[in-house]
Amino acid sequence: MPKQTSQELTKQEAYASENTSFLSSCNTILHDYMKSNRDATGQILKQIKAQPYDGGFQAHYGVEPWPVVLSSDRIDEFKELVKELPHIAITVLKNYFGNDVEGFCDYFDSSKDVFDLLNASTIHVDEIICRHDILYSNQQLKLLEMNMGTNIGGWELDWLHADTFKAISSVAPLVDKDIAYRPVINGLADALAKSVKALKKEGKTGNILFRATELPPAGMVMMAQYIQSHYQASEHYQGGQVFFFADMAELQFKNNNRVYFQGQEMDAVLLLDRDMPPSLYRKLDMAYIAQHILFPDSAVHSLIGSKTLMALLHEPKAKALLSEQQVAWVEQHVPWTVRANQNIVLWQGESHDLGTLLLAQQDQFVIKKSHSLQGKDVFIGKYTNDIEWAELVRELSGQGGWIVQQFCPSDVINSASEHSHIQPVIPVLAAFGFGEVYNGSIARGVPVHLDQGVVNLGRGAEIIVLLEDRTPVCNKTSDEDYTASLENNQHHSALFREMMEALAVDEAMQQYQLNTDIDGVPDFMRHYEYTISAWPFVISSQQVAQFNDFIKPLVELMYRAVDVFFAQDSSKFAHYLDEPAIVFDLLKRAKVDPRDLLFRHDIIFSEQAFKLLEINVGSTVGGWQHDWVNCVFDKSLELSDTTANWDLTYRDVTAKTFAAISSTIRRTKPNAQGNILLYSRGEQDMAQFDSFKQSYCELYQRVAKFPQGTIHFFSDFAQLQFSNDGQVIFDGKTMDAVLLTVGEDVEIPRTTMMRLVSSYLSGKIVFPDNPIHGVLGNKTMLALMHEPELHAQLDEASVAFIQRYIPWTIKVNQKQVVWQGKKHDLETLLLENKDQFVLKKSRSLQGRDVFIGRYMSDEQWQACFNKVRDDNGWLVQQFCKPDPVVASSQSSEIGIYEPVWGIFDLDNEYSGAFVRAKNKGQGNGIINSAAGAIEFSVFEETNNKQQKLVL
Repeated sequence: MPKQTSQELTKQEAYASENTSFLSSCNTILHDYMKSNRDATGQILKQIKAQPYDGGFQAHYGVEPWPVVLSSDRIDEFKELVKELPHIAITVLKNYFGNDVEGFCDYFDSSKDVFDLLNASTIHVDEIICRHDILYSNQQLKLLEMNMGTNIGGWELDWLHADTFKAISSVAPLVDKDIAYRPVINGLADALAKSVKALKKEGKTGNILFRATELPPAGMVMMAQYIQSHYQASEHYQGGQVFFFADMAELQFKNNNRVYFQGQEMDAVLLLDRDMPPSLYRKLDMAYIAQHILFPDSAVHSLIGSKTLMALLHEPKAKALLSEQQVAWVEQHVPWTVRANQNIVLWQGESHDLGTLLLAQQDQFVIKKSHSLQGKDVFIGKYTNDIEWAELVRELSGQGGWIVQQFCPSDVINSASEHSHIQPVIPVLAAFGFGEVYNGSIARGVPVHLDQGVVNLGRGAEIIVLLEDRTPVCNKTSDEDYTASLENNQHHSALFREMMEALAVDEAMQQYQLNTDIDGVPDFMRHYEYTISAWPFVISSQQVAQFNDFIKPLVELMYRAVDVFFAQDSSKFAHYLDEPAIVFDLLKRAKVDPRDLLFRHDIIFSEQAFKLLEINVGSTVGGWQHDWVNCVFDKSLELSDTTANWDLTYRDVTAKTFAAISSTIRRTKPNAQGNILLYSRGEQDMAQFDSFKQSYCELYQRVAKFPQGTIHFFSDFAQLQFSNDGQVIFDGKTMDAVLLTVGEDVEIPRTTMMRLVSSYLSGKIVFPDNPIHGVLGNKTMLALMHEPELHAQLDEASVAFIQRYIPWTIKVNQKQVVWQGKKHDLETLLLENKDQFVLKKSRSLQGRDVFIGRYMSDEQWQACFNKVRDDNGWLVQQFCKPDPVVASSQSSEIGIYEPVWGIFDLDNEYSGAFVRAKNKGQGNGIINSAAGAIEFSVFEETNNKQQKLVL
């Protein structure tokens, strides 16, 4: 390596220090202490080494004596990775190839047998055992590969971490920190228990069989006992024994591939060592396909571990199978990857010959084998000489089984040696995922001066123990911030503050972790895609009254604004709102009753006054999912004497939606039977979709009370029929309401939409998703409400309402604006006061297309404005900073959160709420579930009598 200048070394040291602190501030505290107290830290290690060895396994590789600590923010990122990736991988793998066996075999350099196994299998997320190799590159989490199956390695740290944990526990400045190790085996045993419980098989034994050839007999006994103790401790344990064996001859297959060991049937087989005859492997695969065993080492699971899958995830056809949020996740966390034998590839938006690209930009790429271990068969362009690289590119251009990947250099961090020497290290991390649950991590590191590109134990790297800082966030926050945030809790309700104060001191409450996989939660909500807090928000009756004061006049005022501002000018309407002119004509024909609309208003409290951020209209708005899991709070609130007898109520949004629709049906169609037609494409898991349909129908019939009416489901617009008088017919029955719960990727045929609108206008159907209502969800309506021309024609009370609830908003393509009573050039105003403004697209979802000035550099803000300045569909809005509150994570960890509220407006009254929030200071200011925010249910404080929770 070339000799570095002192200036380069200083820059590298600062870079390493910043990255080390990014992982957790505890690392900086540790290293500062070591630099000033070398004798003390040396004595700590000396005393630990003098203690007798207390069993477990010896390390095959070097284990660094001092750990690296991860903050709760980093752990949350690991949790998101582990939760998102299996669903994405399974969705693409199961649906990409259809019946194209040749395409599959060519893509994965595999065989027809594996393709047949894939098609015959039902891959359940919960049965996945995976070690995700990851790194931070420019402080962005990147996936290197997924190591699938039991023999992934790394779980040995359950024993090997002990001395490292003792060492950091003796460091004086850290004794008040709650630093912990997350046991890997504990998570594995719990995942196995959960999967065995869910195994659809008659005569389950619960027995689990591990194969291990490298352990001595005594080691097998110890391992079996250790895993058994964790297995039995799982809340999912149904009985059964853990066995270890080495000789495959002891395995028997009976009764159509049921698996037996020592005369007992097994429900799960795990291969710590896979060296066995293909015929036996095949039998285990067939037993798995028949659902006689769990077999996380099957050929199907190995496909997920193929590095070629990372190329598949970047294929346009694969992205079409995923949601927009999932596509964004892949693009952010999975480095650009293609198969090495492709000829033409798309790189950074341009088409290239792959061979030419690799030679021209060698330092940007890595070539690696799809199935290989221990860092073998990995060639990093930056660390390969030009001649060898060119030969490699030529050799692999026609071969299958190899991939090309964008090179993401790992952020250098500082790590401490046994001599208290702090040195820069290149780390690769590994996060264990069992099912969709994060269950611990390890790291491997190579000192910078020994860097050869590949960081692997087989190439000289050492193990770095990763610990977690679980200190409650409130303890890391100034007393002033914490106290001020509690005051905001008090503003919402006295009980919300009291709940968080109790959680701060009550150990039983702190140990609670929210789990939706329980009786009472329907199947379709058992695996909700977003994180829900273990403890709800609580609001007072006074706050409910405030919400109603906002809701009651809103619809009539917004429609009046359209009438006043546009008068009879449909072209002005179409240009201003970027809406079809026909919508204006429909508005003129319709008589809208505010009780007919379905709304979710997204608001924030800023300086204890709430502001409207956007309006979501129709049946597609989210947040209702909490209705189906609110029973879990029965358990959490009973944990504390403080909360057990509070008189709280929960407003069921789904029930109130059905009640509002049935009320509108009765008001507009007095003789209707009450049939609702609901669009749904269904789910991949038909059992979950059946659960969804059954739950919806039962709730609707209970709420609506139509003797003959029910909900009908359709997935093809061609199934709709229309009578001569405009009635909507489905399956031979007249429908009284139509709900189009469609995603962005579903295109409604124009003729169908127009016929539905016609039926709505003639009073034949209730149609909350019609464009007449939908115009209120256009964010440009918020700009309209602030037009000076409009204010001049409204009464004082209406103008005061707008100024109170709607942040100042204008269209971005205006040149001159009025801000705080003065005229300004818009560009000058935005560039000189970027922290006060937000740029957002008028039609966009899930927090996309939102740019917040205070979270961007001057250059980024200028570039963003330049890009959209002439776009008719973009807005500028005043930034309103959310009032932070003290709240809890899914694992009952207290923190200071910045919330966005979603309040439901049904039948023109407040009808419930849910909240999304992020830790204060985390992220780019965008608070949305799809962008990583945690969700909170909302309960209401009715009185303080000692009564039990009412749901």
